[in-house]
Amino acid sequence: MEAKINKFLEKTKKRKNLTDKISEGESGAAIYEGEKLTKEQEKLRKKVTTLMKKQKVQQLRRIVKGHDDSMPWGQEAHLKVGSRLIQLMIESAYIQPPTDQIGDGPPDIRPAFVHTLKTITKDTQKSSRRYGVIECDPLVRKGLEKSARHMVIPYLPMLVPPLNWTGYDQGAYFFLPSYVMRIHGAKQQRVAIKRASRKQLEPVFKALDTLGNTKWRVNKRILAVIDRIWASGGHLAGLVDREDVHLPEEPQTEDEAEIQKWRWKVKSVKKENSERHSQRCDVELKLAVARKMKDEEGFYYPHNLDFRGRAYPMHPYLNHLGSDVCRGILEFAEGRPLGKSGLRWLKIHLANLYAGGVDKLSYDGRISFTENHLDDIFDSADRPLEGQRWWLGAEDPFQCLAVCINLSEALRSPSPETAISHTPVHQVPFLSVAASFEFCDKIKLMTAYDDTETYHDQEFILIFPLFFLFFSKDGSCNGLQHYAALGRDKLGAAAVNLVGGGKPADVYSGIAARWALSLTAPLWKLGVLDIMRRDAEIDPAINPNSMHAKLLVDQVDRKLVKQTVMTSVYGVTYIGARDQIKRRLKERCIIADVPQLYSAACYAAKTTLTALEEMFEGARGIMAWLGECAKVIASENQPVQWTTPFGLPVVQPYRQLGRQLIKTSLQVLSLQRETDKVMVRRQRTAFPPNFVHSLDGSHMMMTAVACKEAGLNFAGVHDSYWTHACDVDEMNRILREKFVELYETPILENVKYLIYMLIKPYISRPPLELLVNMFMVLLESFQSSFPDLKFPPLPERGDFDLRDVLQSTYFFN
Repeated sequence: MEAKINKFLEKTKKRKNLTDKISEGESGAAIYEGEKLTKEQEKLRKKVTTLMKKQKVQQLRRIVKGHDDSMPWGQEAHLKVGSRLIQLMIESAYIQPPTDQIGDGPPDIRPAFVHTLKTITKDTQKSSRRYGVIECDPLVRKGLEKSARHMVIPYLPMLVPPLNWTGYDQGAYFFLPSYVMRIHGAKQQRVAIKRASRKQLEPVFKALDTLGNTKWRVNKRILAVIDRIWASGGHLAGLVDREDVHLPEEPQTEDEAEIQKWRWKVKSVKKENSERHSQRCDVELKLAVARKMKDEEGFYYPHNLDFRGRAYPMHPYLNHLGSDVCRGILEFAEGRPLGKSGLRWLKIHLANLYAGGVDKLSYDGRISFTENHLDDIFDSADRPLEGQRWWLGAEDPFQCLAVCINLSEALRSPSPETAISHTPVHQVPFLSVAASFEFCDKIKLMTAYDDTETYHDQEFILIFPLFFLFFSKDGSCNGLQHYAALGRDKLGAAAVNLVGGGKPADVYSGIAARWALSLTAPLWKLGVLDIMRRDAEIDPAINPNSMHAKLLVDQVDRKLVKQTVMTSVYGVTYIGARDQIKRRLKERCIIADVPQLYSAACYAAKTTLTALEEMFEGARGIMAWLGECAKVIASENQPVQWTTPFGLPVVQPYRQLGRQLIKTSLQVLSLQRETDKVMVRRQRTAFPPNFVHSLDGSHMMMTAVACKEAGLNFAGVHDSYWTHACDVDEMNRILREKFVELYETPILENVKYLIYMLIKPYISRPPLELLVNMFMVLLESFQSSFPDLKFPPLPERGDFDLRDVLQSTYFFN
């Protein structure tokens, strides 16, 4: 921008005086036009100079853009300028310890940043590679945690409603660049979105506008509690400890075994401290935004989509997709009277947040739990840190505390049903835990900008692609609900609450122990506990895992397997599962020996993944068919693409990456570029989960629009739907109707669809033979796009009546 302004000022300098022009033979008319142009340029030049002084960047940008004919900088120019700026920072930035740490010697002034080259060998690769690394001084690293709150944070929540979306790059923020989809450089996806007509994308735009117009505010009482805990060192209510773990002292021995144990401990502590550093910075950023917004009457989160059609707030730190800290801090700006049903739902919501098995009870059981703990609830609200601190026992403590406060105010008022509530009450499918987003090594926590990078990471080898289908990003099992609806699978529908039941099932406990899927007679599948009990009875000489099984058989519970089951949506690898379970075992302190802990975690990971595979064989036909279709398409060097029921074109972005070497002032950089060759395996393994995600994204957007039309406040976290307590019953009706509509309404226009639409007003339920199955629609779209390719036959579908969903109490709960 600075270069463009200088170019503009240079271009608009005063022209030569009149006598010079006359001597050069210019005509009077030309001179007159020249004078006129000179005056206009001089006027514009003065305006630009004035705007520069006032630092009116946006107005400057508009003026200069209209007079600039230069081409935009390419990636190569960006890299070279960026590298030079980093180099200048390295040359200029120095640091020295605080004066009380200097001692008697001269001050230790040293560079704050150092550029070095490191040779790194990955465990899974024999070859090594050299990387350029910018290392910061330990003092700088420590200072980052304290100064994170002062960072310039782009894309903050808006104080006014966002602009309505009208195009690919038109909508949301007034001045910041805003794009309706995060494409991460995938050219074909960008072309597909831009090529789609505004009419086709209108439903998507309307849904995003609905989500962006939900008004939020900061719950000041919860923020005050979090600030007190954080100022006291954290390490409470899920907040990270603000202090590092001390490194163990090196043993004074020559025993190689003892030295190896010490090395293991050092490595473990360094890893722990690195994670703590990341989490501390993350908390600081969240709290910085909360403090900035706490005195505002309300604010808004503009939303956009990932390439599959799932909606996300564009602000990445403090939003309702985040951790318990974020969700505890945020509440609806508009308050509504609870009413009789709202008071009931607030009690159920508190039990859900406390969890620990309570959330698996019937609704009456959950209400009883809340009513039996009223003294604890009042104490938590009145003295959150000085009292009994009952709320700290909750699985989501800050959200639980927020509901304790709201419920206390309501129950103490003369008329509880007229009490005003700002609390969002969640309804989630099947067994959603609505994301406690734990940090782990292989599964990266992505900001709202970079969610789909998960699928680009080469380390994610989908060795268990089946599980990739079932569990949505926020930890629920609603993928199974979509598969049951797609296949009209009666058995699967019963297992995932598409039909009514006395209380909700628990897939985590099912995988840990046993799981019955049959409607009439038990059809048992081996769970983790079953497998370990079987292994424990085998002679260790025959099966070395017998010792691990005996050690772990009493440790198998819901919590041990939960994270592995949750992250199955990412196609969690054996290594990822091992590290997750290792952390759970480490927390329980049952195995002190580090190598033994590692071996036990390896065994438990393999057992859990085996149990997962055996549990869900009913969806294999669907998964296999989707995968085979993708393989057929990708084998022709074409990406898999489809249109969601909401009209959004989706193109899978997985292409092989090429390298371009660029020499900069700092080092030679390797720039990754998309090639024309698709990644066949990635296209195949990613298609089933991506397709299901596009369906649950469509369901959420359909529900959002319908809720707005019904006058409800609505917020969504993928498959977790939020509204005021008094409106939960109405939202429950809407989301069930929209789920049925999603799977009953054909997507493509064809003869069957036209017949169905003609007779739809005269029938209560469309005959099965007139419904076009989503698979058939998908197959027709593939066949029309690739007429010369041979696709596998459709999987068999059952006779499950979708309208049973309308009567299912625990479909969303």
